[in-house]
Amino acid sequence: MEIRKTELSGGDFSFVLCHTDIHNWNIIADESNIHLIDWEGIKYAPAEADIFGIYQEVYFPEFMKYYQDLRPSYKINMELLRYYMISRHMTDLWEGIEQLQFDELSAEEYISQLKALKAVCEENEAFVKLL
Repeated sequence: MEIRKTELSGGDFSFVLCHTDIHNWNIIADESNIHLIDWEGIKYAPAEADIFGIYQEVYFPEFMKYYQDLRPSYKINMELLRYYMISRHMTDLWEGIEQLQFDELSAEEYISQLKALKAVCEENEAFVKLL
């Protein structure tokens, strides 16, 4: 499946306040609440800018039930979701390559970083096929 510029640029998307970096390290839970930390990427964007980060998690269907209680007319735009997922993978690849080039890594760390980059590539390929 190929994303064409006209499919995203011509869209009429509603924007919401987004964290843009939701992952396990930025979520803290206590007995009664869930807290998001590290809001340096906050912006108004389509909801998919956050949803992509939890789309493949086991709890995603439950999350969507609650989300749609708050926004009953919301429906995931799969092209936007795919765009944000691929964009994040490209950022992860870039940062990983920078680390290989500029950080002083031991041989073990270097190999570990190469394996991590390979995993990002494989995950990106699997995600593209999934959609």
